Amino acid sequence: MKSKSLSVILPTLNEAQNITPLVYKIISLINPDEILIIDDNSNDGTGGSARKLSLEYPSVFVTVNDPPLGLAASIQKGIDLSSSDYVAWIDADFSHPPETLLKMINKITSCDMVIGSWNKRGGKDKRKERLTRLLSFAVNKTCRLLFYNRITAYTSGFILVKKQIIKEYPLKGDYGEYCIDLLVRLSARGYKIKEEPFKCESRIKGQSKTSPNLYVYFKKGLGYLIMIVSLYSFFSRKK
Repeated sequence: MKSKSLSVILPTLNEAQNITPLVYKIISLINPDEILIIDDNSNDGTGGSARKLSLEYPSVFVTVNDPPLGLAASIQKGIDLSSSDYVAWIDADFSHPPETLLKMINKITSCDMVIGSWNKRGGKDKRKERLTRLLSFAVNKTCRLLFYNRITAYTSGFILVKKQIIKEYPLKGDYGEYCIDLLVRLSARGYKIKEEPFKCESRIKGQSKTSPNLYVYFKKGLGYLIMIVSLYSFFSRKK
């Protein structure tokens, strides 16, 4: 796949310390046709940093959600605004290495979607937050038992896919549960999904949105559970 056919979506919330070096890295490695920064009304100056990047690079486009939309809706907005044949989205905190995206690009020609996986051989979950790792392990183990065992990272959120496919299956959910829904529904309809291993690291700069306190853990865990239950009903009918 040629890089000119690729749109990279960066959903951001308070990533002022990360957005500039991340965009520089993506452009130096991949130089995609466009980078769409969808900022969820950050209060730390992320929007301003993103606009400076758009002045420096004509391939960088910035949208600020006011009011905020949440993660899944921000990614969907980027998909809707993108103009390339392929779309990718990655976290803006460097937990998803741009170098891995380059490997995913080389793999997409033989499938419909590539996801980054820390659970696949060669990958590793190196995040320091124990509760985050525990929640991730429990959710992914449950999904593998209930749905498709060949998929190892149902909560990846590190995705490269043909835009035509994703147009037919808009994202559902508020946070990371959208990824479970997408992977189950595409797998059920026979789309070919491959995984690329990577080492998932804790953010170095900025504050985590996944693990600030126990309330957030509970809320996100409940969202995953509700999605899994609803998908199991759908999956059972497909059998």
